[in-house]
Amino acid sequence: MDYKGITVAEDTELRAKMREAGVDYFVMKNTLSRFAVKNAGLDELCDVLKGTTSIALCQGDPVAAAKVVSEFSKKLAAQEKFTVKAGFVDGKVIDAAGVKALADLPPAEEGPEEGEPLPEGEVPEPAAPPEPTGHLATAKQALTDTNALLNEMSENLTSLRPEVEELRRMESRSLPDGMDYMSIQGLRLEAREKLNAVRPLNLGQAARISGVSPADVAALMIWLER
Repeated sequence: MDYKGITVAEDTELRAKMREAGVDYFVMKNTLSRFAVKNAGLDELCDVLKGTTSIALCQGDPVAAAKVVSEFSKKLAAQEKFTVKAGFVDGKVIDAAGVKALADLPPAEEGPEEGEPLPEGEVPEPAAPPEPTGHLATAKQALTDTNALLNEMSENLTSLRPEVEELRRMESRSLPDGMDYMSIQGLRLEAREKLNAVRPLNLGQAARISGVSPADVAALMIWLER
């Protein structure tokens, strides 16, 4: 999602709704996000990982997650804030329209309500329910396919979580006090000057400095791993 322009109050409300739906919602540097999606085989997402980007991951019902995202996006549509960029289901990338279509599906746990109990002693006539036809048959098959898709989606998200946790750990990696950036091999001159002037505390802060490229961040990571 592109969260550019949302207020603190709106962000607080969004995060509360995400928690209620069992969704992990966070902001991550695009450079690190691209690294994660490539490792997960979702290279097509790299095209939308630009500008202000937030991520929502759900191990449960992705329909519920899509509903929160879509409803919040619709709520702020007039101000052109919080727009959906893309998503992924079962290892396949879907566009914003696909996320909306997912949000329009019924939640996985939703089903027909149970009927009223029969009066004592009354036995119902045995009858086989008619097989659905036409649009009803199509809808039934769509729900069956959706449930199978949701199960596979849950497994896919579980496999992606370690990559996300590793990127968070890398982003919080501390940079030593008094670090001499001018002596680090692989850093461009502009990056050296910017880093010496700002003195970031960790890799995440360094990556957000204007003039510091992904290649410069990679050079810092190599230097830290020496």
